[in-house]
Amino acid sequence: MRLFYIDEFWADHLAYVSYLREGIHLESLASRNPIDEFHTQITHAYEQISAKINRESANMLVRLEGSNDPAMWEKFGLKSPTSTRTYIINDQYIQNKRNSWTLRLYWHITFASL
Repeated sequence: MRLFYIDEFWADHLAYVSYLREGIHLESLASRNPIDEFHTQITHAYEQISAKINRESANMLVRLEGSNDPAMWEKFGLKSPTSTRTYIINDQYIQNKRNSWTLRLYWHITFASL
């Protein structure tokens, strides 16, 4: 059950970080450093995740009354995910940058000599 809440609150946190990132540049209009404000706000939000997980897990344990019945768990919205997400991370960033730089240099040398 805790894993359910960890997943839920982590997803909420990532959505909040994305929301902050989109509008953080507006902090400069208020004469504040956007980077400092961004870090302050996401740190504050991150520090609250553990308390939220503990609170919601305790509340759910009370509602479930110690039941291990999957039907009762689903009644309260505790379901396992229907799919899994996979994120692809490009770990060849430097190699790709070097290749694109080399390709541009090659293009300029080739076509500049024509």
